[in-house]
Amino acid sequence: MSQTTRRVDELRPHPLQAKYYQPLSHHELQQLADDIELRGLRQPVDILPDGTILSGHQRVAAAKLNELEIIDVIVHADLADDPIEQEKFLLLENHIRRQATPLQRAQHAQRLLELTKENWQSLKYDRRQKLVRDEVGKLLGITGRQVDNLTAVLKAPRAVQLAVESGDLSIKLAARVKSLDKATQTEIATKLEEGGNKNARKIVQQYFPAARRTRDPTVAYCDLINFLNNIPKHIEKREREIWPHVIRNEDVATFRSGREFLKKMERYVEQVSSSRQHEQTGQKR
Repeated sequence: MSQTTRRVDELRPHPLQAKYYQPLSHHELQQLADDIELRGLRQPVDILPDGTILSGHQRVAAAKLNELEIIDVIVHADLADDPIEQEKFLLLENHIRRQATPLQRAQHAQRLLELTKENWQSLKYDRRQKLVRDEVGKLLGITGRQVDNLTAVLKAPRAVQLAVESGDLSIKLAARVKSLDKATQTEIATKLEEGGNKNARKIVQQYFPAARRTRDPTVAYCDLINFLNNIPKHIEKREREIWPHVIRNEDVATFRSGREFLKKMERYVEQVSSSRQHEQTGQKR
């Protein structure tokens, strides 16, 4: 892997790019081009030695819009003859850098499962499935259970998938639909098609009364710790790479509320930790 420069007209898209991702709209591409013109290219484009782009297709498109001739690149010679690792790299980098839709995230997880399972073929099926699932979860910065939920959505009826894509149905609740018998899944899909996505959550929850119960706080705490250990590293010092159009005005209030909550949790965890240390010190005496 080495960093250098290449002529923009020498770079070409990866064959799998169009399979997984739609190009930016003209407005979004112009925003990116304006940002590059104002601040420069903050992250080099990842390519293969022959000029095939692994990550940075939209940055290259924006560079062409700005009529740039030369662009910074990172050449991944180690991936030149390994199509499986190329595809994993493309999926992971785009998963991190792009604002992937829920269904795209599910497709990423499913394909990564397929690409990763080859490493564990010698193990028994159940053990292999869990190891592969957990490895993919680490790659994506999520839990193995969340990987299961994402892939389950792809097996749910299309109407359920569309409700997830529109943001009217959570991935977790949509994944539970897959556990129902086919007749019930069809019934839910019909109601979603007739009632519209705005009532999606209410329609699906009717089949899972227990889904309304308060979540176990211990499980929620473990998920929170996993989130804090994995997600921030993908954003820290790269805040300016977040596309402005995905940041909503109400996000400010969400961060303020989250900050207060984390302060309370920090105080509580410090109390528990301090109490445990005192107990351990007393036992040693």
